[in-house]
Formats: sequence, structure tokens, C-alpha cells
Amino acid sequence: MRPAVIPAALLILAAACSEGSGSLEGARLQVTGCGGEGGERIFEQFRISFCSFKFDRERGPLFIRAQSHGQVSSGADELGLVIDDEAAFREWYAENGAAPVEVGTPGSPVRGALLLADTCPGSFDSLVLSGGEARFKALGRVPGDRVRVILEGLEITDLRSQRVVGEDFGGELDFVIVGRWPSSR
Repeated sequence: MRPAVIPAALLILAAACSEGSGSLEGARLQVTGCGGEGGERIFEQFRISFCSFKFDRERGPLFIRAQSHGQVSSGADELGLVIDDEAAFREWYAENGAAPVEVGTPGSPVRGALLLADTCPGSFDSLVLSGGEARFKALGRVPGDRVRVILEGLEITDLRSQRVVGEDFGGELDFVIVGRWPSSR
């Protein structure tokens, strides 16, 4: 049996993607303008893997960003989670631990968005997460601390058309905070 030959570009990508793990997946996602002029593309068994993570708590709200590859503003697919009032959420978290919290509903402390800059470079859909739950299994504060979030039962909504384009999405983000924004991963 011949040994596998791995192109150097893949080795570089693998090195850039050793910061943690994460994914978001669902049975079906419908995206407008993906790969064409105004048309729609339907993804069956949609899945994104994330390997680069940013954790920003210095600019107001707590912002967690997961990317499909490691460069800032690199045209990567991205999942963003925002906690508007970090202090209030940490107080709730101290009392409730990994209890589920709603995502993207009115009054919810957690909002989320999805950008498909790599999968659909021509798409400008404003995709938001709602209707599901996030369970924060770990919510670190400083470099060396772990962040682990499990997402379940999410809907993905196109804000421009106000229609649900993906249902019952779930996933997980699991990484250790390294450094400060934008170098924190």
C-alpha cells in the first residue's frame, strides 16, 4: 500500500486549524445567491467544521466567533455568538450552570449569526440563529480558560426575506482562550 501524499497547502491549513474544534450541522439549508446571480442553492446534510476561534470581551458584549479556517477576515465561513450583558449572563450561569438558554428570541441573552463567505462567496444573506438552545458547558474569562458551547434545535432565518432557511441545526464549539483579540483563538 502506498503512503498518502498530503499537499503542503493542506499541512499549512491543518496547522492553522489546531486551536479547538467545532461544527454546525443540519439536514437542509437553502441559501440565496450562492454561486450565481440571485438563484438559490439547497444544501442537503449541511455541515461546517470550525477550527479557528476568537473570544472578545473587551468591546462591550461578549463575542465568540468560530471560523472554518484561521485568518481574520479571510473569507471563511463563520458562526458568531453574542452575549449582550456579560455580567448578567455570568451571574445567571453561576446559578444555573449548563442549563439551556434560548438563542435569538426576544429577551434572550444570546444571539447568533452565520456567514457563509467560503461556502457561498456570492451570497450576502443575513442569516441569524433563533428558536433553539445553547448550553454553556464551560465559559472561561481569560487566556488558558476553556469555552464549550453546545447548540441544539436552532432555526436559521434569512433576515432579508424573513423566512426560515434551515431547521433543527445543532453543533458544538470547544476551545481554549489564547491571547487577546484579534489574536485570541
